[in-house]
Amino acid sequence: MKKLTIFFTFLFSCAILQAQSLAEITAQKDFVLRTPQTKQEEVLPDLEENNFNQKETLLQVNKLPDIKLNEDILKKSVISYENTPDLQEAFTLYRQGDIDKSLLLLDINATSEAYANMALIYLQIGDFKQALKYIDKALESQETEEEPIYQLIKIWIYAAQNNYTQTEKEYQKLLFLTADFEYIYNAKLALATSAFFAKKYKQIAPLLENIYSSNPYAISHAAYLIGRVLFNKKAYKSAQTLLSQALIHDNNNYPALIHYGLTQEKLKEFIPAWQSFANILILDPKDKFALNKTKQLSKYLKNRPSAYLFYTKLDEIYTKEPSSIQSPLVRIGLFSDKQGILQPVKEFMLNVGQDFVIEDEKLGSVLSGKAFAPKTIVFNPQTKSVDINNKWGHKEFSTKRPFAIKTNNIGSTFLVKDPITENVFKTNLGDKELKGTLLVVPNDEGMQLVNYTMLEDILPSVLTQFSKGQKDQNTLQALAIILRTQIAKTLGDTQNALFDLADNTAAFYYGGINMQSAGNIEAVKATENKILTEKGKNVPATLPTYQSCSYLTANGIKNTKEKFDYSFSPLNLFKYMIANPPKDLISAPQDPTQWAQVKWIYMIPAKEMQTRLNFAFNKFLPTKMDTYGRIEEIAFKTSNKAQILPFKEANQALSLGTLRSNFFFYIPVNKGQEYLFLGTDTGLGQGLCVDGLKGLSNQGKTYLESLQYYYPNLEVSDRWQSEKLPL
Repeated sequence: MKKLTIFFTFLFSCAILQAQSLAEITAQKDFVLRTPQTKQEEVLPDLEENNFNQKETLLQVNKLPDIKLNEDILKKSVISYENTPDLQEAFTLYRQGDIDKSLLLLDINATSEAYANMALIYLQIGDFKQALKYIDKALESQETEEEPIYQLIKIWIYAAQNNYTQTEKEYQKLLFLTADFEYIYNAKLALATSAFFAKKYKQIAPLLENIYSSNPYAISHAAYLIGRVLFNKKAYKSAQTLLSQALIHDNNNYPALIHYGLTQEKLKEFIPAWQSFANILILDPKDKFALNKTKQLSKYLKNRPSAYLFYTKLDEIYTKEPSSIQSPLVRIGLFSDKQGILQPVKEFMLNVGQDFVIEDEKLGSVLSGKAFAPKTIVFNPQTKSVDINNKWGHKEFSTKRPFAIKTNNIGSTFLVKDPITENVFKTNLGDKELKGTLLVVPNDEGMQLVNYTMLEDILPSVLTQFSKGQKDQNTLQALAIILRTQIAKTLGDTQNALFDLADNTAAFYYGGINMQSAGNIEAVKATENKILTEKGKNVPATLPTYQSCSYLTANGIKNTKEKFDYSFSPLNLFKYMIANPPKDLISAPQDPTQWAQVKWIYMIPAKEMQTRLNFAFNKFLPTKMDTYGRIEEIAFKTSNKAQILPFKEANQALSLGTLRSNFFFYIPVNKGQEYLFLGTDTGLGQGLCVDGLKGLSNQGKTYLESLQYYYPNLEVSDRWQSEKLPL
């Protein structure tokens, strides 16, 4: 029997494995679950009790059993995006990073709309006095007497300063202006934020209860805040439950993971706590806090650290009969980090499913081996050579030169098991069953491993990661063509490199053929050799993709039939981030509690960002945005210094790379000590939307029609070839 521990590809898999479902927590003394006829009640400890008895003081949080969560209200938007043409120049200057000139033009315009935009800009800068001055000017105008969005901005200005009393007063004023869900929910979020930092736990409880139980866009954030309150109250078991729920509803919520690990540590769950902090190190191997925590907790580990990470473990070879689909050769660099740099391997075990030979670069065939007779391949740091040992540990061959492990059949498989590297957090150290040939290249630090294999043989496994659990054949077939095209494009760009693709990057993940499924194999066979090219050409096209789309994409595709007359302004960007997605959004998840990829909320301490940047900025602002307001560059500033980063690097500094997209509005809360991000969709919003494919399939579109929807200027071709030759 094969023993398989599945490697979870999401960022916070370890924490999610530890998370409990509602059914699993019924036995806990401090968390009670009842199921009435009409609704399911989750009961949480009273947050206000200083010395509360968890059995007696309870707070009810209601959730409908079918989890529809007022779906009709959630899918009805009341927000419009009108812009005055006279302000367009000011907004263009803002997108280009000229904030001062933009503010000057807005002030000269002297309209309520101009003042509201100025208030939001000053809010993001952290100049609350100026923000309040200009939102008051906007509200003084007779034309905005009944305008709720301006009142909402004023609520956030006070909330950002932790002024709960004034925030609550302004919130009450909003209730006289509107009853619309979008405004009221966001105002409650502001009020809850101010209560949280003002430590008004009695006031925060009903606010978070309402958000948690009625708004799928904010479940993760609300659960995270409740978890933090419970943690501060030393109700660690209940805090663990809520923080696990935060991660279940949004596995990119890394602040929840940090507090989850701290909670596990308090509960003396030391190995799970180590695993939680290890996941932070996987995001950033240099994170000082997580590094310190893993060092402190490592004394509880009874095996090497990689044994406690959720990696694939294989006891035997999966495929017994050799098979291969003739197709272009692909060279895959094994055990890379997120940047595609191969990590030096110190040791691994090799088991081959057929008789094999080992060929030295200069000497030719130097060693032969029998099927299923394992070898241990070890780097010797003293001699800088590689030793090949038999199963009894006897050395059979040693070399400092590259060598290849080959069978007579490229469709044969071999198992690379128990790899060891210097840093266990930089790469996925799961076992891999591979097809083809293995190239071993010694260097001064260890071994680089490269798998020479056929493109069609690896696609089903790569599709597993790329499809994120999709099973619909139309969706899988479209994705198979996309993947094949992306790989084919790479083959044309790396003729002289050691490898074509690294196995562990965000764009490409290959865990071995053991990761494939029957549905993926079927999709690859149905589209064999097909790629997307520019019309009339056989050259693979450049195909950007992203996981989930909102209503407006960076390249102008509208993922809804609803009309959106959206043009950029800071005010419209803020509106867009609080607005409900349209009813017919094609990427909408079937489960309305799993909206994190469409709309998301994170709250991240400024101190963490400054530590990652090694730079104590006092504000940050976008210096380059596209026409919709997607951020392309960010400047981190002090009074006399600025550091400008492209979004990908800025995202790593802001959030360990966990902000799901570059389309968001942020607010400095807790007087600028933390930042609240309100965002939508994933990636850069360019090209094909993976979740959108499923939505189009639900509408009856074939995979070819779906590809045409996202890439109208491309065509499907099967006439391309790779010039690469086998090893």
